[in-house]
Amino acid sequence: MAGAHDRPKNAAQFVVAAVIVVAAAGYAWSIRKAAGLPVVRPIRVAVMTWGGAGPGFVGIEKRLFGSQRVELKVIDDSAARQAAYQSEDFEVILTNPDQHPRELEMGLPGSMILLSDVSLGADGVVASPTIKSVADLRGKVVAYVRGAASDFMISKALSAAGLRREDLRLLPVEDPSISVAALEKGQEVAAAVSWEPLMSQAVATGRAKILFTSKDMPDTILGVFVAKDSLTGDQGRLEGFVNGWLRAVDYVTAHRAESNGIMARAFSVTAPEIETMMAGLALMSAERNAEWFQSRTGRSRLDSFTDEAASYWQSVGLLQPRSAAKGRWTSEAAAVLLEKASSARKLGSDTAGTN
Repeated sequence: MAGAHDRPKNAAQFVVAAVIVVAAAGYAWSIRKAAGLPVVRPIRVAVMTWGGAGPGFVGIEKRLFGSQRVELKVIDDSAARQAAYQSEDFEVILTNPDQHPRELEMGLPGSMILLSDVSLGADGVVASPTIKSVADLRGKVVAYVRGAASDFMISKALSAAGLRREDLRLLPVEDPSISVAALEKGQEVAAAVSWEPLMSQAVATGRAKILFTSKDMPDTILGVFVAKDSLTGDQGRLEGFVNGWLRAVDYVTAHRAESNGIMARAFSVTAPEIETMMAGLALMSAERNAEWFQSRTGRSRLDSFTDEAASYWQSVGLLQPRSAAKGRWTSEAAAVLLEKASSARKLGSDTAGTN
């Protein structure tokens, strides 16, 4: 999952899409208020153009959040997205678990409440045709976006190949398109850490090949929602968001073609583009979320994963030593909800199997 990646798009298109979603939600809210029905405070979520955010738009259109009003705004520039979340207008942000410790240090409050997706081929490394394996990168120039989720991924790939960062000539860049362009032009860069669609575009030139992707390293790049205490401390609203999102994931899984159409319109992309985007990831179900959030031993799998990422960022000078008082990275209230949602689905599946 590209999560924290910046994905440049036509800004006007995103503003229009966001306004449509907010206007529709606002209309429904005004109708409930006029009818004297209970009005629940809306939950505003800052997301990027990424398939992991797609179920939210489906959930809004299909009214899967029930009485809980949810608004999604697409903000592809990571700095702008973080700034929006820091304001009082947003309570939830879509990011990556490995980015969460760094964003906390930057002043972005909250805890992880729900995994959106896992990257299964959407991120990876493209290399010149002469590079046959990760081991061949020793002594070569490798361009990468320092501090991105893909930075953490390449560190794990190097470790698996018996290499250290010091064994490569690492070239940090601000945008992966720069590194891919250098590779395509036959410059000194031997490999580039990137993501789709840039990887496929590089391969199409005939001057690069995919060395490995996140599909070869499952459960390395994940998307996650981080929420402020104002939401995690409000049981009713938190439950409305979590359960509504999981219902939306179920709906997308069961109605792929219809859902792709809804998501394509929300992101202002073409049908082939949304299909490619969704093919490179797997949405995280209630069951998969429960696996990552359950903490019967005191710490969840997601907490431990984030610990590992925090240690890595500290080792490369991108994070100050973590405070021992931090405790969990995940929301205990959300973990309870996810366990209940998973159990309910398993019970439903068992019941269906006996009929």
